[in-house]
Amino acid sequence: MGELSNIKFTTPEYDEIIPSTGETVKVKPFKVGDEKTLMIAAESKDQKQIINALRNVVNKCIVEDVNLAYFDYEYLFLKLRAKSVGEVSTIMATCDDTECGHKNKIDLDLESVKISEVEDIDPVIKLTDDVAIKMKHMPIDEAGKIDGTKDFITALSKSISQVINGDEVVNIDKSNEAELVKTISDWPTTITSKIKPWFDNIPRAYYDVEFTCGKCGNANSRKLEGLENFF
Repeated sequence: MGELSNIKFTTPEYDEIIPSTGETVKVKPFKVGDEKTLMIAAESKDQKQIINALRNVVNKCIVEDVNLAYFDYEYLFLKLRAKSVGEVSTIMATCDDTECGHKNKIDLDLESVKISEVEDIDPVIKLTDDVAIKMKHMPIDEAGKIDGTKDFITALSKSISQVINGDEVVNIDKSNEAELVKTISDWPTTITSKIKPWFDNIPRAYYDVEFTCGKCGNANSRKLEGLENFF
């Protein structure tokens, strides 16, 4: 066993761009054990497990110490996957024609995945004449603990860095997170329309795909967004 542990492989390094900052970072491909971790997460279909696997594997593949937003992890994961297990990912895409519904096998070129361009939205959102909140991109460590599609209050609380009440500015940290969650629960539902544009404007990895249905010949066109389409 000792002799086998002496076997070494040269691991190439590549330059990739961090979408949130435009900076260049050096990365290296997945290892066999990383691929197993990702496969187990994908088979679980559990969002929290998938996010945690994504974070752990990407962190292991980044050579330098950098701070990343969630969408940076999403983008870098897809680029790393292309370098590690091949540039092509095969998915099943259902025909848009409701009378057909045929599932077509489509090959995606992961090197063509892009990050959506978004508006430059002010992170300070005014809720009333006196109350405002300052937003931040949720850290991936927090995203891995919750299901944002089911727990909006928690997702929102993890995305607020400051609460501004008149002249008073409250910085949000571990000491007052629970109080913030309770406070958000008492907010009127009308404020969600003011906060929604921030979440809608978070950059996402996407791929424009066009295909002709193999059964009915219908021309299909759609934008694939989110890891669930590539994982």
